[in-house]
Amino acid sequence: MTTYTKRIAMFLTNSSLKDNNGVYHFHRGFLKLAKAQNWKVDILFDKLSGNKGDKVYQDLIDIGATCIFPKRPVIDNNEKYFSFTVGLSATELANLQTCVLEAMQTNLYDFAIGCPLYTNQITKLLTLDIPTIWYTHAPDSVTGIYNDGYSDPMVDNLIEMQSSLFTIATQTDENVKILNARGKDAICLPLPFPDLEVFDTLSLPKNGIMFIGSTEGRKNVDAFIKLIDATKIHAKVLTSRGSADAIREKLLTTGATFEIQSNVSGNVKRDLFASSEIFFMPSLNESYGYAFAEAISQTHAVAFDYAWTKNFSTDYCHIVDKTSYIEYIEKLYYAKTPIKKDATAYVRSLHTDAETRWSNFINASKPVSTEKFTKSFIDKHRNFYIHDLAVAINRPHLSLDELRPLIARAKSGQAHITYMDDYTWFSLDNLQPTEILPKNTFSNLFG
Repeated sequence: MTTYTKRIAMFLTNSSLKDNNGVYHFHRGFLKLAKAQNWKVDILFDKLSGNKGDKVYQDLIDIGATCIFPKRPVIDNNEKYFSFTVGLSATELANLQTCVLEAMQTNLYDFAIGCPLYTNQITKLLTLDIPTIWYTHAPDSVTGIYNDGYSDPMVDNLIEMQSSLFTIATQTDENVKILNARGKDAICLPLPFPDLEVFDTLSLPKNGIMFIGSTEGRKNVDAFIKLIDATKIHAKVLTSRGSADAIREKLLTTGATFEIQSNVSGNVKRDLFASSEIFFMPSLNESYGYAFAEAISQTHAVAFDYAWTKNFSTDYCHIVDKTSYIEYIEKLYYAKTPIKKDATAYVRSLHTDAETRWSNFINASKPVSTEKFTKSFIDKHRNFYIHDLAVAINRPHLSLDELRPLIARAKSGQAHITYMDDYTWFSLDNLQPTEILPKNTFSNLFG
């Protein structure tokens, strides 16, 4: 019988999980980290697509995940509840909530992890003091308490009342700076790498320029096509099956030779990196840049100067100007210079850093309780308006931790409660409310 030290819930919609996409690789990387730490991970889905033998599910199960699907899902009517903002359907939301309730009938969780899109809507179910990580790779969208685009006022209030349980996390220090500038406390928990074998440096004959990506706009495939058209250097492309034909049509117009492969990973991807003279990643935006990091250990990795490239040291990669990149890459290609000998060690250090940050945070984290402050306040003041406690804490309302000692004293009969139009009086000595009401009000204290 296998036992674990922690149980973690991760929330995921079926529509966001695709073979070889970023969500898929993030969960694979985290599951491998969890396995090394002896944590059990349950992935809670809104529905099951196909059957449980589907590759994406089976890959996660093989690494140690338990995939949980709602036993009684609502009918999938594809009605878009949040329409243009995020595209989360009412069906997905309802089924995620159902799945959480069903899972918690038989399991206790030490931690919950998900992006704001999911967790912001199911937080109201997590009222059992479960620490929750809000994981986002898009800090620019975090404008409300967590995100105005899919913010629920009721949930926002609950978040404020349980603020000690919630942590905003993002994958880079650069994103932390953006969030901090917006007044959001955040920590950096980098993405753990799923395929460490990709870092095993190979000595293979090198030729061609490699590109990984789809026809999605942010992948900027046209910059790669322009490079191949100008240089006529052999092109190597790794893409999704859905983008393969479109990229093939583009490459045919260049007159250069090329090869295209779809949906491969692990050793196959490593061999492609190792046999390419250059890896070019012109992406406008990346959640982290897994492929770029993997390429660094095998070949010359080249990218434009965008925010995501700040994740990597320029000692081990090439950051080029968009106006002169063709000349730069062509010169680099024919120079045939070797990569740095310690490139693999550098990339492995990125993975080690990610593992260390995640394990330290989850293993050490406990909900920060302010219950002790309330108990001390009660013992010191004994007779006071509830509002006085909120003022002392310097917040417009009390958290659940802060309310519990008050409720316990009142229910046990130790405290006498007097209710007034605008205030509530708490007294251990059975005293009547003072005639002078609190001078500080919420409006002048926080407005």
